[in-house]
Amino acid sequence: MKIVYPNYKNSIVNLSSTILEAYDIKSNHSPLKQINISELKKKKNIILMIYDGLGYNMLKNYGKSEKSILCSNIIDRITSVFPSTTSTAITSILSNLTPLEHGVLGWSLFFKELSRVVDVLPWRDSFTGDIINSNMNFQSFFKFESIFDKLQKVENLKTYYILPNDLSSNSFSKNMAANADIVSSKSESIIKQIEKIVSKDSSRKFIFVYNNMPDSFLHYKGSDSIDLYEFLKEEDESLSSFTENLMGSDTSLIISSDHGMVDIKKRFEVNIFDKLYDSLLLPPFPEKRFLSLFVKDENIDIFFEEFDRIKDDFILLDKKSFLKDKLLGTGIPHKKINDFLGNYFLIAKSDGILDFTIRGNCSFVSAHAGICDDEMNVPLIQINI
Repeated sequence: MKIVYPNYKNSIVNLSSTILEAYDIKSNHSPLKQINISELKKKKNIILMIYDGLGYNMLKNYGKSEKSILCSNIIDRITSVFPSTTSTAITSILSNLTPLEHGVLGWSLFFKELSRVVDVLPWRDSFTGDIINSNMNFQSFFKFESIFDKLQKVENLKTYYILPNDLSSNSFSKNMAANADIVSSKSESIIKQIEKIVSKDSSRKFIFVYNNMPDSFLHYKGSDSIDLYEFLKEEDESLSSFTENLMGSDTSLIISSDHGMVDIKKRFEVNIFDKLYDSLLLPPFPEKRFLSLFVKDENIDIFFEEFDRIKDDFILLDKKSFLKDKLLGTGIPHKKINDFLGNYFLIAKSDGILDFTIRGNCSFVSAHAGICDDEMNVPLIQINI
């Protein structure tokens, strides 16, 4: 499989910079060259819509068989960040920071202050699934401005954050969108809700939209499922109506994704890696295609012997090499970074996952967080209405 490293000059972080630059807010990261910022500045409404898990290759494959408004308006491909996973990528977009800067390095992270592994976005115990009721929440550990905080300073601009109903009240959403109107999508389509917000008054608006599909069903059905085809067809139809209904509204709709997906063909179970597991100080985290490993010094040789069995599917890096490769991007490292970085890292370069029983057997048909083309490249779409 083709390996793609994040390009922090042409990534979803730079997409976030583009939005800020359109409102004359300077960023430490360059805006995308593919979008005309001078023209974007003139727009009354800017909408940034993120489809979770919609990779560039996936969308292009769909476009081969269908006349698609999504495909016909692709202006380029850009990369996700590393790891290519929702918690890291969405945080990068909403904070305009690289993973190195914001510190959210995956879905599940070990917090020494809580003595537990935590699923960061829902803020729940990774093993029990219980929501953590503590005065130490997401904002306690990850203190940074969101793009909504920065956009609050723009005169006469209303900001909105549209997301699925079950995600609108979690710790992450409340903190990241504290200075925006949070709109939870219920029975009607997200695109219909965007249309209502744009149409309700004549004010300038920035609308950030997070759609948890197709990721939510691709994990269990794979990228060749009929569900993906039907979902994209429905979105195309909704977008076509949307553009017709809002024609002349002086709106720029920018669409992208947090990451793509890789269909899983190889599953390495923990029962063939007893020695590997015994060599660790902590349970592996944060993902099954990107593992930060705290290896005991006295077990380094055993660890390397075990790795030999998966070397065709995973890249092994020590901490020095990992940081030198700048997979997490540039900038000032977040103060929690070293807590989350072990002394060795396994990064998927094929269609495999490393499944540790202590983390729960993984039934995913499709996954992400590695550095393969399908999961790293995402579409950049712009529709001016």
